[in-house]
Amino acid sequence: MRIRVCVAVLAGLLGLMLVSGYAQEKKTTYTKGDTVKVRYVGEVVTGKVVSAKLSNFIDVEFDWKGKKIVKTFPLTLVEGVVAPAVTPAPVKPPTPTPKSPTATPKPAAGSKSPAPAKPPMPAAAPGKAPLSPGKGEPEMRTWTSDTGKFTIEARYGGLEDGKVKLLKPDGSTVQVPLEKLCEADRELANQLASSAENPFMESPEGATADPFQEVPDLARPEEPTVAANSPSPSTAPKVVKPTGPAKNSLNSVEPIAVNWSEVGKITSGLVPSTNFKLVPDVGTEAKLEVMDKPYLFGGRSGVRSGKSVGIKRGDKPQSVMIDPVSQQAIVPLFYSWANEDPSLRVVRINLKDGKTTIKVFPTPVRLASFHPATQRFLGHGDRSVRLNGTEANGFGVWSQTGSIFEPLGAWKLDNPELHVNGIPASAQFAGTDFAVVWTEHASVSVWNLVEKKPVYVIETGWESGPPAVSANGKYLGVQSKEGKMLVLDLPTGDVIGSLPQKNLTSIAFHPQGRFLAASSAQRVVVYDLLEGNVHSDVFLNQAIASSVWRKELVWLGDNFLLSGNAHLIDIEHSTVLWHYDFPGWDHELPASTFYGGQYWYAIKSDDGEEAGLFHVDLPHPAALEVAQTIDSSALVLDAGVKLRVDVSAGSTADEKARIKATLVREITAKGMLVDDSSTLVLSASTSTGKTSTETYHFYGGMPDQTVSTTEQICSLRLTQGGQTAWQVQSVTGGSVPFYIRLRPGDSAQDYINSITKPNLQFFYDAEIPARLAKVPEAGAYGFSNVTKNGVEEAAPPQNPKQ
Repeated sequence: MRIRVCVAVLAGLLGLMLVSGYAQEKKTTYTKGDTVKVRYVGEVVTGKVVSAKLSNFIDVEFDWKGKKIVKTFPLTLVEGVVAPAVTPAPVKPPTPTPKSPTATPKPAAGSKSPAPAKPPMPAAAPGKAPLSPGKGEPEMRTWTSDTGKFTIEARYGGLEDGKVKLLKPDGSTVQVPLEKLCEADRELANQLASSAENPFMESPEGATADPFQEVPDLARPEEPTVAANSPSPSTAPKVVKPTGPAKNSLNSVEPIAVNWSEVGKITSGLVPSTNFKLVPDVGTEAKLEVMDKPYLFGGRSGVRSGKSVGIKRGDKPQSVMIDPVSQQAIVPLFYSWANEDPSLRVVRINLKDGKTTIKVFPTPVRLASFHPATQRFLGHGDRSVRLNGTEANGFGVWSQTGSIFEPLGAWKLDNPELHVNGIPASAQFAGTDFAVVWTEHASVSVWNLVEKKPVYVIETGWESGPPAVSANGKYLGVQSKEGKMLVLDLPTGDVIGSLPQKNLTSIAFHPQGRFLAASSAQRVVVYDLLEGNVHSDVFLNQAIASSVWRKELVWLGDNFLLSGNAHLIDIEHSTVLWHYDFPGWDHELPASTFYGGQYWYAIKSDDGEEAGLFHVDLPHPAALEVAQTIDSSALVLDAGVKLRVDVSAGSTADEKARIKATLVREITAKGMLVDDSSTLVLSASTSTGKTSTETYHFYGGMPDQTVSTTEQICSLRLTQGGQTAWQVQSVTGGSVPFYIRLRPGDSAQDYINSITKPNLQFFYDAEIPARLAKVPEAGAYGFSNVTKNGVEEAAPPQNPKQ
């Protein structure tokens, strides 16, 4: 009986469609070439099916505003097939039943009368919500109870914990247990739930592979909505938006006073032997249970049901963090636009089922680090946050319990003497008790969060990258002002040792603790902390871009490193294996992280209205396959190799002889031989590059002076058969300093000339590789773009960077 009642309702709706003028042919399958009518942005248009390979969807080509366009439509938006123009056979018309011009069909038993002049929509195709004409929202429809005695007019709002959320016309929400609905309605609710949780459709063959392709909107974020489990609008609590400019110390709490006189300063003058050993700080990464598809966390589809947040112009994710304790990804979404107050929302994405929760953070800072065991966030000031005055020069700690973020402390970085007075470039937890804050081009400071004070400061070099913290916060790696790469006992600040190589700027501990990698633009060194020696010393054939991402270095498994967030270094084969281009957000740096062998990244759709969190394996399978084909013995340089040395650098014969003698000593020290008949040539030369012109303005009434400066390039180049196998350079000149002070009688050009001479010391300091692998001319064995469709093959750059 229950089933019959529900079927009667559906039959009544179908009868209503016929009487209301929707008696066109309805099909569940279409073929290429069919002429169909589809509903598009509130209008019915006629077009031709160009593809019908995706279940429940067809691609239709039609004219729109004078242009032919192709769009993907669910079958729910197909109004019918346009029959070919043929002469129909004579048919005796049925005898119409007399009706009033304004009469509406009698509804089926148990349903309500539809509104006059509003034809009902066709039944939903499997997995898709019924849509109202011209609106991106679920259709208002009649839902029937399992007994058939009760009905309700409402829109579908979601399925959660076995309850269907129904949105009534007055804006209120009711929840109905799924088993209390009739069988057909239960099936429809399950189909709609399945559709809502899978917003990234597989693209039909031949169409642009875009998981953000147009799909029916389940809600429009600009509309005021009521959460499915909230009271009705009349009883819901009001949200009061703060007025006036943001008053931001970190979380509007009084910063904790710092006694800088007790803070130690570390220098590399006390560094012991470079052959140091230590007990590895072993860490483990928890296994994540992830879906094999992207996670929608922003956009139209799930706003009403609370599954995603509306994406606005001015929104951008600050980072991506992984919480293995709760099996969630965390995306801090920062908003800043025009003269509006900035804001920060913390989006948590359940990696098992894709469900999201969105909480407003109490103040717009940059959330830089997350500690899963304590559920604490580390945030700091940021240029884009635009905090008032010096309050951006600080950081703070918050704990999260449910929707509450509790401030645990905030500190200002306000000591110029220790170079701890800039806007932080990064901040990260070191275990549960410490934090490491990096001020770019200035210092690294270590803070005891339990005692709420700084412990020590290390002044860093201008070229240094971010510091590195071992898995559990036991060790700290950082480049000192003197250019040495130091390793310290993090809690005490005791210097354990330094790496023996020079000019290394980026550093990274292996997640499992044994190895420490450090790199420069053209070299990667892997140090074995357990054995106390160099495990691998990889010289690259050319300088790789040092990355605008602050020269980061990331371990990907045991044998691969990602340098400069672009170049995959194969440690075993001593080469650049692959080059990746990663997607950004509105032409800015990507919000991303690496965890569990995967790269996690947040990007927007092309129209900017939806956002998703994606994940791919790195190195990807194609790169691993290529690595297996590389011959490790195919080396350009190795012990016993013969080289010819040619020197043209230097202005005198004595200078040339000194440079050659230095290079010969370096070659023989690496176990190679000098042979003037060899076709493998190491040449030392000087040349000039680009010239620029600038004008200086002087105080005290002196006239302006215009100067020119030309790049002076010193090069070491290894060639084989005329092809460059390895090259390093030193460039001086080409640009002028921002500020100069002249001695009496000197001109600005005299000063510029004095600082733009060729740097011949470069040849005396240069280090020749003891081992150099062959690399393809393009600079890597493969090139890929990481996109919303995963890892896609890309062409090599036309002009590889030197």
